[in-house]
Amino acid sequence: MSNRSADVSQLAIRELYATLSVGIRFRKKILLTMPSARSDYSLEAIRNKIGDLCALLGFGISTLYSLAYLLFVDSVTGAALNQVFAFGYLLYFLFKRHGKLYLARLSVAVNFIVQMLLVTIFFTSTESGLQYYYIVSGAVSYILHSHDARTRIILPLISVVCYLTLEISGNSYAAFQLDPRVFHFVRVATILTIFAIFIIIIRLFHRENDLQNRWLTQLSTTDPLTHLLNRRATQNALEREVARSKAQNSTFSILIGDIDHFKAINDHHGHQCGDMVLIKVAQTLRELLREQDAVSRWGGEEFLLLLPNTDAAHATALAERLRVSIENAPLQEHQHDINITMSFGGVEYQPHTTVEDMIQMADQLMYEAKRAGRNRVVFHNPMEQPNPVPT
Repeated sequence: MSNRSADVSQLAIRELYATLSVGIRFRKKILLTMPSARSDYSLEAIRNKIGDLCALLGFGISTLYSLAYLLFVDSVTGAALNQVFAFGYLLYFLFKRHGKLYLARLSVAVNFIVQMLLVTIFFTSTESGLQYYYIVSGAVSYILHSHDARTRIILPLISVVCYLTLEISGNSYAAFQLDPRVFHFVRVATILTIFAIFIIIIRLFHRENDLQNRWLTQLSTTDPLTHLLNRRATQNALEREVARSKAQNSTFSILIGDIDHFKAINDHHGHQCGDMVLIKVAQTLRELLREQDAVSRWGGEEFLLLLPNTDAAHATALAERLRVSIENAPLQEHQHDINITMSFGGVEYQPHTTVEDMIQMADQLMYEAKRAGRNRVVFHNPMEQPNPVPT
C-alpha cells in the first residue's frame, strides 16, 4: 500500500473513531440528539443521521461477516471481500469530513449495492435472505438523495434490478453450501435487522417532526429580538391565568412597563442602540422574576409581566425592585453610559374583571406614572385612588 493510501485509510479510521467516541451511547447519538439551531429542524438533519447510521451499521455488519467467513467457513477470500467493503463504508466519514455530502451518501449506497450483489451471488445464496436488504437500500437511497431528482430515482431502481437478479440467479453461483440451519439463522437476522432499521428511520422522522413543531411553536410565540413571549402568547397566558384564578379562588397581578425616553435614545444613538436597550431590559426583567412569572414584549418598548399568585402589595414591591435594578444598570455604548429608566403600571386581578379591563387599567396607570415624572410605579388599589410610588 502506498503512503498516500495509508494516510487515507488512517484518516478514515480516525474519523470513524471520532464518531464512535462522541456516540458511545449509540441511541443517544443517533436518536436523541436535540437540535440546537434552526438548520437542525429540517430533512437535512434526518439525512445526516440516517447516513451516519447506515455507514456505522455497514462497517459493523461487514466486519462481523468477515470474521464469520474466516472462523466458520474458512474462506479467506470471503473475509477479505467483506472487509474491503467494510472499509468502503469509512469513505462516507472521509467525504463528510471534507463537506462532500453527496459523495458521502452516494458512496454508502454504491458500496452496499455492489457488496450485497457479489456476496449473495458468489459466496452465499438467496437462501441467506441477504437480497432483502435491497428493500432498505431503495428506501434509504430515496431519503438520502430526496433533494436530487435523478439520483433518488436511479438508486432505488438499481436496488430493484439487483433484487430481481438475485432472486432469478438463486443458488447458481454460490461458492458454499452451508448448513440449512446457518441459512435460516442468517435469514432471520437479516429480517430482524431490516425491521430495526425501518423502526429507527420512522423514529427519526417522528422525533424530527416533533422538534420542528416545537421550533415553529417557539417562532410563533416568541419575540425575535428579546426572545421573550410575544403579544399573542401573552394573551393566551393571561386567559389561562384568569381561568385558573377563578377555579382555585386565587389571585394574580400584571405589570406593564415602558422604557422612558426611548424615542430620544433611538434618535440620538441610533436604532441599533435602541435594540440593545430592549435586549438589556429584557435580560434584567428575566433575571429578577421568579420561575412562575412570565414576561413578554408587549409592543415597541412596552413589556407586560404576568405574576401568578401575587397580590397588589407583593407585585408593587417586585415592580420597585425591577425599576431600581434597571435604573442602576446603564447600557455601556461606545464608552458612554446610556441611562435607562422604566415606568410601571400594575393591577391585581379582581373577580368579574376581564383580561382586557386589566390590560387597559395597567396601561393607563403606566401613563399616569409617566405624567407624574417617569421612573416610578403606580399600582391600582380598588379601595383608593392610585398614587405614584415616589422614587
